[in-house]
Amino acid sequence: MAETAALVLDVGGTKLVCGVLDAGGRVLADALQTTFEDAVPLSEVEFVVVDLETTGGSPADSRITEIGAVKLRGGERTGVFETLVNPGVPVPRQITHLTGIDDLVVAGAPPIEWVLPSFAEFARGCIFVAHNARFDFTFLNVALERLGLRHEVGHLDIRTWIEMAPAAAALP
Repeated sequence: MAETAALVLDVGGTKLVCGVLDAGGRVLADALQTTFEDAVPLSEVEFVVVDLETTGGSPADSRITEIGAVKLRGGERTGVFETLVNPGVPVPRQITHLTGIDDLVVAGAPPIEWVLPSFAEFARGCIFVAHNARFDFTFLNVALERLGLRHEVGHLDIRTWIEMAPAAAALP
């Protein structure tokens, strides 16, 4: 059986299943739920599916080493953003073991201050989707704040986020 994931929308602690995707990102089960503020059908909402790699688990003392993202609308890919990021600090050995990213891999990559404004523009207005959305979303916003870009770019202009969870765990 193919791996599936549920799109789970967390609204003030209430989790709503918005659909089920297969491993290729194709919608297996459409949801009837629409977005709350605009009553826009989900097929017209743009999602950005994000995955970060970092030098550690805390945005306070760790840095981003890779940003990968895909924009989707109506089940179709509308954009891709992918780049390594030079964190400006050594990549710990245990992180290299987990991610395969080491100091040599990121040595020629652009620094976060070059990458983040472009990513913020790429993701602007989208629903943020990630396996661990709170982690990725917090890392990105802390990086904006750290770089003093909050007033130029603003925090990521994303109304909400969706956690990717195994479909069996999200469905009753």
